Amino acid sequence: MIIERQSLSERQKGLQQEQERLLQSQSLLNQREEHFLSRSQELNRLQRELEDTKVKFEKEHEALYDEKTTLKLKEATLIQQEEVHI
Repeated sequence: MIIERQSLSERQKGLQQEQERLLQSQSLLNQREEHFLSRSQELNRLQRELEDTKVKFEKEHEALYDEKTTLKLKEATLIQQEEVHI
């Protein structure tokens, strides 16, 4: 009877230790998951910033292209005017 109690006690102790190890492992997994989630959110934020910057550059490029076209038209007009005066 005493041996059975000791054996049962040892098994209980072993189960408690195993449960503690499992809880520690679960805690580590939760921390990793939180880290991955945080990293994912940061990457999403950076992606949105990149997309916003891309849109700004595209608008600036378009504005510069329009300005270039306008300057070419003015240049052509000035050349024509010079030719008329010559």
